Amino acid sequence: MEHGEVQVNYKIAGFKKIKFYTNENIGYGSVNLPEQEMHTTAYWFTISQEVLNRLGYSPGEIIDGLLGLSYQLQHIATFLLMCDINDLERCIGDKSSRWFARNSPDGRGIYSYDLQRKEASPTIYQPFQPTLFLYDNYPGGIGFSEQLFESHELLLKKARELIEKCPCRQGCPSCVGPVNEVGASSKEIATNILKSII
Repeated sequence: MEHGEVQVNYKIAGFKKIKFYTNENIGYGSVNLPEQEMHTTAYWFTISQEVLNRLGYSPGEIIDGLLGLSYQLQHIATFLLMCDINDLERCIGDKSSRWFARNSPDGRGIYSYDLQRKEASPTIYQPFQPTLFLYDNYPGGIGFSEQLFESHELLLKKARELIEKCPCRQGCPSCVGPVNEVGASSKEIATNILKSII
């Protein structure tokens, strides 16, 4: 586990139209906006190769588990820090920044970032070093990452307690997040990851 400065790049690729009062989805479309960059601070930890070998899951399944775990850790961190959920953001990627995981209209995937073409594309992830990042959602950071780094054990312990106590079978907004976002096996895998690293 570590904490320090990071560069976050993101691009808005589309929009959704929602009806006032009912939140009914009435359309969506693509947009072509420039990429946004933000220099901030983050706390992160990498799942070791030894733990990955013990778990026996495929890289895609590990990503599903980490997506669920990141959802839970972000929510626990906001309680610990007494901040708003939008003050922190999360990301799953590679320790050396060669790839990142994201949800897309076609499903969850692992992508690399092509600096020449300024776009994300599906990638091969070798060596596989999945890393979970929680970062301050403000330019320059506001000090959350150091506090999260110091509370690493507490965060993981509370995440495990909450996931194991949740009565749902495959995941819900109270534990690892909605099943459609994190995958049907995310809850089981997240629990097994936590058991292996605590």
